Amino acid sequence: MTINELKIRLPWIDVTEWIEHSNGGGWKHKTATVPDSVSVSSGASIGYGASIGDRASIGEGASIGYGASIGD
Repeated sequence: MTINELKIRLPWIDVTEWIEHSNGGGWKHKTATVPDSVSVSSGASIGYGASIGDRASIGEGASIGYGASIGD
């Protein structure tokens, strides 16, 4: 998914605050904690303040919301 496609999916976001994750190509908000060991599929997004534990796998089309915490 491109940043423009993410903006269509989540029209309220500021695209300058989103970063393409290095492992899988999904998108994360600049405040999200997502280790490089986490696989974030290209169609997934991880929102503001979310925290994802080591070695998690976030599938295609998943959307992890504001302040969510998954794993250790």
